[in-house]
Amino acid sequence: MCIDRHCVHLDPAQIEAGDTVIGSLPVHLAAAVCERGARYLNLSLDLPAHARGRELSPEELAKAGVSEDMIRLSSGIEHVDDLIADLDQALAKATV
Repeated sequence: MCIDRHCVHLDPAQIEAGDTVIGSLPVHLAAAVCERGARYLNLSLDLPAHARGRELSPEELAKAGVSEDMIRLSSGIEHVDDLIADLDQALAKATV
């Protein structure tokens, strides 16, 4: 699957017939996506209550083997060239 756009706030007017939208949308937005001829896939994560909505403490990070010089990288199934281009662009903009 190729992801061509990431949105924090979805504007249904930007959706075109044939698009695929993946996320956790309120029912009215999911309906608006489908009404425009797009496919909506609901993203659901089953997290235990203690893991929801909080950051790990420095002690928890250390216990997990995470240090300050590490970054978290998450990727879907993408073409390797797209991944490399995205990483190159992000690293070029990064400030350390």
